[in-house]
Amino acid sequence: SLTQVDPDDLKARADSLFRGGQVEQAEKLYARVAEPIVAAAVAAKEEGNAAFKNDDMEGANAAYERAFRLINLDVSKYNYYADQAAAEYGRVMRRALPATLVFALYSNRAAVLLRLERYREAVDDATKALKEKPTDLKARLRRAAAFRAIGGFSNLASSATDYAYALQLQPTADLVHTLVEVWL
Repeated sequence: SLTQVDPDDLKARADSLFRGGQVEQAEKLYARVAEPIVAAAVAAKEEGNAAFKNDDMEGANAAYERAFRLINLDVSKYNYYADQAAAEYGRVMRRALPATLVFALYSNRAAVLLRLERYREAVDDATKALKEKPTDLKARLRRAAAFRAIGGFSNLASSATDYAYALQLQPTADLVHTLVEVWL
């Protein structure tokens, strides 16, 4: 039995198995590599959430960044590797992630970036969160607020569109009031 296995060695063995046509065995090794990485990413997300609750936006942002680095996001690039073994590892990693982790990281970081007044980055992260979960009210409202803060006609129009969509998800007087304010 192997007590201490270097993840890079394990991944290299899995890559070799995959290239040799032993896909099932490779996937099992990829999953073993992914497991501690995913656990560390989830822990970093929780650390970010705690920092946010303590009003430590820089600490929250750093923790979310660490989670993204651990899981090697940009996940959209997993399908574009020239090396099929790397693409397969990316697919296994994505499957190993808790279903809502990627969404939560983007949505939570959008909230942090809003508080840090980094509005364009907040729009980008909220948009990525909405690609993962299009009907999420919080991500929609975060993007709307960021567009509104940036200002200018097209951003205000985008903000109004997001507020109107949010109103369909959860009709409230506050949202109606905010939507009217955007257009005034």
